Amino acid sequence: MRNLIALVLLAIVMSGCQPEGPPPTPPGFQANPKAEDFLGEWNGSWENIWQVRFTVSQDSTTGAISVLYEWEERLGQPLSKQTLSAQILGGALTANLFYIWLPQSSGIKARAVGRFDEPRTANISRAGAERK
Repeated sequence: MRNLIALVLLAIVMSGCQPEGPPPTPPGFQANPKAEDFLGEWNGSWENIWQVRFTVSQDSTTGAISVLYEWEERLGQPLSKQTLSAQILGGALTANLFYIWLPQSSGIKARAVGRFDEPRTANISRAGAERK
């Protein structure tokens, strides 16, 4: 599954075009999640190597979703940071650098796919209290 997602993203990058939205929701992942399903801090690592953290919040007035994206650029060094606007397209929380999908079976784990020159995948877990 991870290889299929990476292959789709690689084809998009090689074609030189940016996708209108995320690739189709992979089997076993939620097709219609709500913004509140993504809220909170998510931790994992790109390709099980580089630390990554996504802190998802939503403005209570406008409903706008933002993500504090933190990543390890060099192993063992402090995390770099960037705040990005995001939206839910298809079944994914989508920002210009990544997609996040939630599995149908759990509210505490998710999968992120990085939209980089070389696509990366991270299995991420919600920090703090478990949710169902």
